[in-house]
Amino acid sequence: MNNFTKYAAMLALVLGWFFSGCGKNALEPAAPVPVDCQKFLDKYFEAVKSKDVGKIKEFSSYVSRVQSEGMPASSIDMMRETRGRFAADVFERMNKELGDFQSYSVISAKETTVTTAELAAKKMQGTGLQGIHAEIICKAKFSKKHSALIGLNLFKETQDSDYSVEAWRYQAEP
Repeated sequence: MNNFTKYAAMLALVLGWFFSGCGKNALEPAAPVPVDCQKFLDKYFEAVKSKDVGKIKEFSSYVSRVQSEGMPASSIDMMRETRGRFAADVFERMNKELGDFQSYSVISAKETTVTTAELAAKKMQGTGLQGIHAEIICKAKFSKKHSALIGLNLFKETQDSDYSVEAWRYQAEP
């Protein structure tokens, strides 16, 4: 199984988890967010508000050192392009369905660090990268549909690097 196939399978698992309800109640109070996650959220939702598809693609097209290990540069570029294109397609579909973004609040935020020793066990749970992972669920307000849940799975390889979007999804509330 090549890296691209593994990525597609992981993405399908994450989307299945989210669309099954995420286990979160949208009426929960706002959650505290780590400072670096909040900085990322500010940039991310500014791109959503301005409908900057290029930024959304940029946030979503990161390929880690581990994922790219042993791959030719052309395959890495194709993986980045595929991830960016997928994020842009979902983003454009979200804008069409929900309308203009207005605001957001964080419902839950969980940051975990996956070490080399923990990686084998975490792979069974769908986490395939060593580094810092953040799972964030936001309630966002839009112009057409009044609100939606937006889930972001963020990743960074080291404490000093910036977050990127490993996976994201949305679900309009009734």
